[in-house]
This record gives sequence, structure tokens and C-alpha cells, in this order.
Amino acid sequence: MPDTVAFVRTRAARTPWGWWVAWTWLGAVVLAAVFAPLLPLWDPTIPDYRAVFSGITPSHWLGGDTLGRDTFSRVVHGARASLLVGICAVGIGAIVGGILGMIAGYFGGRTERVLASLDIDDARLAYRAIAIANPGGLGDAPEQSVHEAPTVDLRTAMSLAADRDSIARQYANGFADVFDAAQRANVTKNTAILGIFLSFLAALPDSHIVRKQGAAMAQSVTRDAAVHHARWLAAGSPADDPELAAWDAELKARGINPGTSADLAVAALFVALMTA
Repeated sequence: MPDTVAFVRTRAARTPWGWWVAWTWLGAVVLAAVFAPLLPLWDPTIPDYRAVFSGITPSHWLGGDTLGRDTFSRVVHGARASLLVGICAVGIGAIVGGILGMIAGYFGGRTERVLASLDIDDARLAYRAIAIANPGGLGDAPEQSVHEAPTVDLRTAMSLAADRDSIARQYANGFADVFDAAQRANVTKNTAILGIFLSFLAALPDSHIVRKQGAAMAQSVTRDAAVHHARWLAAGSPADDPELAAWDAELKARGINPGTSADLAVAALFVALMTA
């Protein structure tokens, strides 16, 4: 016990005086706001015409406003409303965020269990599927190349490619990007898939474009996507957007296909519909 008391005293001695002043002031404001109806204050709504634009007086500690209402009383009672709004906002955020977090944790936990169960046989099957699909721009890798037989489980192999491929990144982070996009998706609108697709394309350089046209081109498309996405959201997420259609036609004419973003968008929409 003496050691504990000595520790507390030492910490208190080292605490700057400004810390104590700040917490004392904050505590006084909170207490005044909570017990405002019990304090001997002027009614904040009743004017005292002798105090119109008055300065500090014994009766009105902060003077009066344009109607003669006591400024100090109005500040204290106004703090009650501010505290109520703050508490309600935090409470609502905690409830809504908690529900979304439990949903994400439930489905994310199941995903983690599946990913953890993947073994080297799954890696062999995935490598075989990739070889058969023969995606455009598929190159080689210094470790666990898809052109060779894997020697590790599928998740480990994907984690090695997570920094250069958005699909592999999902295996490494438990499909966090997909679940996050699904939580933000508004599946009540028929433009949900377009919004998810644009959010992915605006956030991550598309891996398919990187493989076929290079990182610079992918980053350029990502920047353009961010501009189009912001404008599309500001316009109310319309189903018919001439500017977006023109940009899509331009990408197709140049042979640019953000296929990875499309794959992730479909996966996120599936999760959103399953959890709606």
C-alpha cells in the first residue's frame, strides 16, 4: 500500500498544473449544466431590460444580450442541450456501430475460419484454375509463382502477392475490403453495384490494369475514378450518367479493363445482399 500511495503522489506531482486546471474547468461546466435548474440563476428566457447590452454586474455575471436576457444563464442552460446532443450522438453511434461490428465480426469470423483451413491442396487447385483461365498480363513472381507447383498453403501464397494484387490482398486481410464495401453499400438502390465498383476503383489501383498496362496507367484510372465517383455521389447516384458512360466508353476504346475492381464489387454486393 505505501508503494501505491507513493506512486500516486509521484504521478500527481509530475502532472502539469494545466492538466488539473483543464479537468477542473471541464468538471465545473458539466456539473453546472447538469444541475442548471437547481442553481440560483436568472431564467434564461426572461429579459431584464436594464441589462440590455450591459457589461459584467453582480446580478449578471456575463452581462445581458440584445434583449436583456442573462448571458451566463443562457450559456449554462445551453450547455445542457450541447451535452444532451453529444451523449445522444455517441450513444446512437455506439449502438449502430456495435450492430454493424457484430455483423462484420460474425461473418468475418466465419471467413477467417475458412481461410485458416486452406491447405496446400487448395493452393494446387487455385494454381491450376489460374493456369486454365490464363488471365491477361499474368507474369512471374520471385516466390510461389503460379507457373510452378506451390509449396505452401493457399493463404500464405496469396499473402506473398498481397502488395501487388487486390484479390490476393483479400486472402491476407480476411476480405476486409469486401466486407467494408458491403457495409457501406445501399442495396435498396438499383445503382448499388455501380457505387461499389466505383468505390473500389477509386480506392485501389486495379490489379488487372497494372498487369496489362502498368502501374502508372492504373493510378491514372484510379484518380479519374475518384473524380467521377465524387461527382456521381453529389448528383444523387443516378442510374443514367452521360459523363460516366462517356468515360466507360473511352476506357473500352483504349482497351483498359478494370476487371479486378469488378470482381471485388460483385463479391461485396453478394455479401451486402446476404446481410441486408
